[in-house]
Amino acid sequence: MISISTFNVFLDAEFGVHFPQLIEELFRPLVLASDSLAAVLISILICQLLWFMGIHGALIITGIMNPFWMSNLLENKLRWKLAVRCSLISIYLLFGTFLS
Repeated sequence: MISISTFNVFLDAEFGVHFPQLIEELFRPLVLASDSLAAVLISILICQLLWFMGIHGALIITGIMNPFWMSNLLENKLRWKLAVRCSLISIYLLFGTFLS
């Protein structure tokens, strides 16, 4: 815990950013890529291929994609509260209900 705090102090002093913000910025392209039809189709394809090989594909895919889908869902919720068009793809419930 002390080492993470020290690292945060160093990052804040040198770059003006904290470690969680740095991680968020590193994963930003993945979050943006998860909001596309191609990402949804690739997730479904990998899930089905894993099922074909005898591996619980939905469990693996949702474990990987869930943080990205939840961030899209949260962004849509904030947009809906502000009466702005919700345009991000969030297939968490669809995936869990019909595809797994």
